[in-house]
Amino acid sequence: MGNYPRWKQWLGPLLSLTLIVAVTGCATNPVTGENELALVSEASELKIGQSQYQPSRQMQGGDYQLDPALIGYVQGVGQRLFRARGIVGRDAGRRAGRGFIAGRGRR
Repeated sequence: MGNYPRWKQWLGPLLSLTLIVAVTGCATNPVTGENELALVSEASELKIGQSQYQPSRQMQGGDYQLDPALIGYVQGVGQRLFRARGIVGRDAGRRAGRGFIAGRGRR
């Protein structure tokens, strides 16, 4: 390989390696059914998921638990707000959309 530029000497092995990785690294996605490049085996992915699930839940605030006392308090505050605006009864949720809703501003 004396007269070839240096990059051409690596081109053949590089293309071969790329082809090998593309063929052996492909796996079928069980959700979509499409072939995708898999850099991590399914078994390894499951193991990582099992080890990271609990810390991830803790970072997001832990388990969601219903607290009846808190629910009652929040509903009471909501009813007082509706009454203060003159909105009462079953119609309250629908009619509340006419005024200010957090995150949307005034209509």
